Amino acid sequence: MKISLLHATRNRPAQANHAKATWLALAQSPADIEHIYAVDPDDQTWTELDQSSQIVTTCRPNMGCVAAWNLAALWSDGEIMVQMSDDYTPPMFWDRIILSRLNTDMSQVLAVSDGHRTDHLLCMAILTRHRYREQGYTMFHPRYRGVFSDDHYTAMAYGQGRVVEARDVVFVHAHPMWTGANIDDTYERQNAPERYRDGQRVFASLVPAEYQHWPRKPLPEPMLDLRYDAVKDVQTAVLDD
Repeated sequence: MKISLLHATRNRPAQANHAKATWLALAQSPADIEHIYAVDPDDQTWTELDQSSQIVTTCRPNMGCVAAWNLAALWSDGEIMVQMSDDYTPPMFWDRIILSRLNTDMSQVLAVSDGHRTDHLLCMAILTRHRYREQGYTMFHPRYRGVFSDDHYTAMAYGQGRVVEARDVVFVHAHPMWTGANIDDTYERQNAPERYRDGQRVFASLVPAEYQHWPRKPLPEPMLDLRYDAVKDVQTAVLDD
């Protein structure tokens, strides 16, 4: 059973290649993993990406990560689709875990932890192909460029009763917001104030009012050692094995 990793990236070939290698090294069955890079046409670093993966290109420059993820989804054929970014690290045998939690004959999304958040936001899109079809053959609504696309995805999934809770499963998110690392141009572009204003406006116009208040009650604090030097040590040990 194939899982598709849909990897939006921009101007970070070394980080993107390292992320891909880490995910495949931590999979139980890497031969059953389909990995697809999605990039913008003005990203001149795409030739430095691992060419063993399929690489797809959005139709216009600087379209945003949502367009990239949606394009990668169109080219995928896995029964389960996973949103991938440069800054997430999965748990050991993450593929086996996902397959054990989702029923690929149903329209379902998996709710995992990023090791930080204590609300119900679905921080990583993990969904069956049946759910992808139900969403109109998009991973995220195409009206978004980045921020608030996950709020929309979360609101609709909870509102329509498609969520399978798995907060015990942790995909560590090494975002500068959590790690204190420097913010590069890609992060800065994605998190610009105008992006948040636009995303909030689109969310309010598209999501039915009864779905806009998806569960926001606090979840238990993640039980995880989030020292990032420890996470990097794990990555290095797996890749060097």
